[in-house]
Amino acid sequence: MPDLSESPIAYKNADQLKEQLKQFDLAEVVAEIHPLGCIMAGEDKIPRWKRKKERLTLKQKRQIEHRASSIEQSVGQRSNISVR
Repeated sequence: MPDLSESPIAYKNADQLKEQLKQFDLAEVVAEIHPLGCIMAGEDKIPRWKRKKERLTLKQKRQIEHRASSIEQSVGQRSNISVR
């Protein structure tokens, strides 16, 4: 079933909303936004938060350690950065 929260039917009618804001004295409309379009992401087979995290290569680990030691030297303090 598609996610309707991002479809046009999920949004309230702007004119009705402005009228209700005025009628119940909830807010004052000071500006309006008129979008030119929208960009919507497609649906992945596996959501990003469920994917296995990619492991760092040895080269990436060495680069992180090198940068951490450079920062450590420039600051003059011992860093608690560890690479797994």
